[in-house]
Amino acid sequence: MASTIKLDLRFRRTTPDGKPNLNWAIDRYFVRICDDHNVNPSNRELYLSDYNNSICPFIKPGLAISDYTEADIRELFDVVTRMNPITKETFERRHRHLIVDPYQYYRREKENMDNPDWGAFYKYDYKGQDIETSLSLVTRTFTNDEVKSIKNELLDKIQTISGEKMGIAICEYLGARLNESAGMSFGDFVPMKYYPQEYIARIGIITTKLHSKDRKLGGKTWNAPRFVPVQDLLLEAILKRMKYIETQIDFPYMDGNRIINSVLELPVACHKNNYTECCGADDISKAARTMFQNELKFSEQRMAGISELMFRDPLLYVEDKDPTCYTCRRDYATELSIAFDGHPDGLSYIQYLMGHSIEDKRYRRNDFTDEYYLHEMKLLIEQSHRINRV
Repeated sequence: MASTIKLDLRFRRTTPDGKPNLNWAIDRYFVRICDDHNVNPSNRELYLSDYNNSICPFIKPGLAISDYTEADIRELFDVVTRMNPITKETFERRHRHLIVDPYQYYRREKENMDNPDWGAFYKYDYKGQDIETSLSLVTRTFTNDEVKSIKNELLDKIQTISGEKMGIAICEYLGARLNESAGMSFGDFVPMKYYPQEYIARIGIITTKLHSKDRKLGGKTWNAPRFVPVQDLLLEAILKRMKYIETQIDFPYMDGNRIINSVLELPVACHKNNYTECCGADDISKAARTMFQNELKFSEQRMAGISELMFRDPLLYVEDKDPTCYTCRRDYATELSIAFDGHPDGLSYIQYLMGHSIEDKRYRRNDFTDEYYLHEMKLLIEQSHRINRV
């Protein structure tokens, strides 16, 4: 069915630097989406009114559509429902699809991806149960079989996996956030002074900018550090990866105008197999989503349930923003809660390692950078972690 309905011209179609934004995608794909779903003329007029009055006024014209993540789409969901007198049923029936469909059409056409956002915008179906009861049944962390699969996909293949998978490993085994993982270099793994066979990872000193591979100073500095003890199995894998890279690159290495003197200067999470180019947080998230789907065999319903749990909690939403990172960090936090169960400073240890504020006023974050504490944490984690038992 042909149609000439177009989006109101008052909405900018491109970012200030000329990249297409979500308004551009709505304008470009509106007719095609309506044709594909046999939408009648009266409903097309209704949908156009929804765009012009309820949706497009709240779209960020400066955010390129290629930079959107699930968090950005969810933010738009939240704004549209807060700023318009629409019911939840109306939003789910119309507005959710009016927002998501143009984005997904763009991804399929421009980025040539058959299933680019598996699980991301799938509507969580609680199948007639109370929503809270249904969500309580969602498996938020990894099962023992999934722990085995993760170890096989990441640590056992450490020499040849992509740099994005290295980023997943940092999230899973060190509890790093996506941008923290993307910002780490091999030089951030350093031996302890008094326990030289044990290493710490310096997390959050350098991070990546939002939707970018560009690096910046993170929230953790030498005055507010986050030094995390490294399990032996992860350390062995990291050192093996470093040795392998040294067989692939002759140092000193000229990378454009930059001289790289050793593997310690290289990003841990590189772009694919380009060891000198760091990847971004979004790249790690995409790789994790693919691993969840293909290797761990997550159902789309489970992924949607994890998303619902995270985005329904404002603290979690601010904290992680991405269900793949949320799942890895929650798995790490679960291991910590078991390792420190019954320890008088267990809660403070967990808060320190996760990068949270320390609630116990007797301590500051700096207190736990003492190698006495780091060594104790490492031993406790090592003794209980499933990666050493399954």
